[in-house]
Amino acid sequence: MVMAIANTVTSQFIEEDLSQKRRISYAAFDFIKTQLEIYEEKLEKAEKALKEYKEANIGQMPGEENINLQRLEQYQGSLMETELLMKEANLRKSRMQKQLSGEEPLITAFSTQSASPQSILQARLYRLEEEMASMMPQYTERYP
Repeated sequence: MVMAIANTVTSQFIEEDLSQKRRISYAAFDFIKTQLEIYEEKLEKAEKALKEYKEANIGQMPGEENINLQRLEQYQGSLMETELLMKEANLRKSRMQKQLSGEEPLITAFSTQSASPQSILQARLYRLEEEMASMMPQYTERYP
């Protein structure tokens, strides 16, 4: 009988200890789950704020300097090409106006202080190719 009482007391002690440990575990789990939800919400807000900041400051973020410099060089090249095409168009317009007024066209090479030697040569090559194309209907490549 003493043994039965000891077994009963021991079983009750073990069950109560396990029950208490479960309650502590569930409480810890609930606490961790609540903290996780709070930090997920904070993380989502921070990511949203970062995305909005990057969209508002596009091109100004660290590491984008090279991209900006490449774009600037590309735009400058496009500007120079456009200016060259505009000068050539104005030159053709001037020549056509002179031809229409009965004067002989005067072919001159224009140069600007800001133009590079390479761009001047490219402009000259373009004009010579244009002249050759205009003469091809009158002459052939085998013409003496």
